[in-house]
Amino acid sequence: MADLNTTNFQETIINLSETVNSVDNRKIVKILEKYETIPQEYKNLQKLTRDLKRLHPHLFSKDIVLDNNKIISLKQQERNKQKILDSYAKKIHALNSLEKMTKYLEGSQEKTEEIKNKLEKIFPSKNYEHSFRVKEPINILKANNLKKMSPFSDIIGLRTIPQKSLWLPQTVEKFEKNFGHEIAYKTNSFAYTQRELIKRKGKNSIYYRAIHYHLSANKFFAEIQIRTPAIDQWSKLSRATIYKTRRKFPNQAKKYIMEFGRRANIVDYFEIINDFN
Repeated sequence: MADLNTTNFQETIINLSETVNSVDNRKIVKILEKYETIPQEYKNLQKLTRDLKRLHPHLFSKDIVLDNNKIISLKQQERNKQKILDSYAKKIHALNSLEKMTKYLEGSQEKTEEIKNKLEKIFPSKNYEHSFRVKEPINILKANNLKKMSPFSDIIGLRTIPQKSLWLPQTVEKFEKNFGHEIAYKTNSFAYTQRELIKRKGKNSIYYRAIHYHLSANKFFAEIQIRTPAIDQWSKLSRATIYKTRRKFPNQAKKYIMEFGRRANIVDYFEIINDFN
């Protein structure tokens, strides 16, 4: 996508960000300002991706590395995932009323607090932002009635965001070593294959870069998302304006949001590679 160094582009993004409650407008402005300070020769996302992969290959790995340097391979993760989902399939078949679903979710808030406390101990709040939520019983029930498994893959949802993108490699490494065998499997959007990227071409999600860890927490499935500040803000913005909204936006605005996603990636990668603040 061609660079859009226009006042109209920046104004559109800033104005849109002001309408989304979950977005920090100051951070949006900061991302735009950082992008403008990056030398033109470094504004090549493909080149930055290659450099990042060379310097921090574990960001692109689909394996999980434990504290004794043993790994949980992708093949093992697939087995773990299927085993857990099969066990859920047996449980959720009987959850056909709001009363039963609500009872099933008893203890989910406590389990969330337990995971959150562990996260905050490993990643102190002075350097990391943590957020969490537990899905509402009525929403899970509706999806369950539609025979969708996805609501059970993240009954508990947590997010950990380092204050600086350059901390991402150590955050991922530290998370895997501290949570170890609690991780059933991970979803790594840094590790998209060329085929997956071609499939996603033209979609807003092509610029989403994060690592999602899935924990089997007793009868609850917890998903922990680790992503950078720039991608966190862009993701919230795109989710509110394109991904999950009934509002209609002009195609030009959607293109601008996609372009902002590209710039967020470049700011992230440049910061990690060049220790850029």
